[in-house]
Amino acid sequence: MYHQAVRAQPLLIGEAEAGGLSLQSTTWRPMKDLILLVSQLLAQHAWIKYALEITLLTLGAAVLRVVTLRLFKRWTMLLNWRHKHFLVALVERMITPILVIAVVSAGFNLFPLSGRLLTVLNRSFYVAVLAIGIYYKSLH
Repeated sequence: MYHQAVRAQPLLIGEAEAGGLSLQSTTWRPMKDLILLVSQLLAQHAWIKYALEITLLTLGAAVLRVVTLRLFKRWTMLLNWRHKHFLVALVERMITPILVIAVVSAGFNLFPLSGRLLTVLNRSFYVAVLAIGIYYKSLH
């Protein structure tokens, strides 16, 4: 027995006619036009896709930084350790440079570069993260 594929239909909020136009055609058409416009723009200008992806990566890194620092500070409040202020200061100083390197690394991985070049770049980013950790640890 073969199962037939069922195609999902868009969820419609009422099929009532409103002045000769259905609610579906009045709300779906501008969104369809916008999607078509964006897809044409991305097809004509490939660099826009990379800029958009890198911008989203940067925003994601900023959100990750804020959330991580809040959770980390909340966790350290529960510790009864006399050197916790050192740990909090170390994490606050290290997180931003490490996230910058992560965004730059992810940005390079988005571009169509050769496999060997990406391997060398990724290893150099790993070394940079280790160097940042050692540098900030030596400051205190």
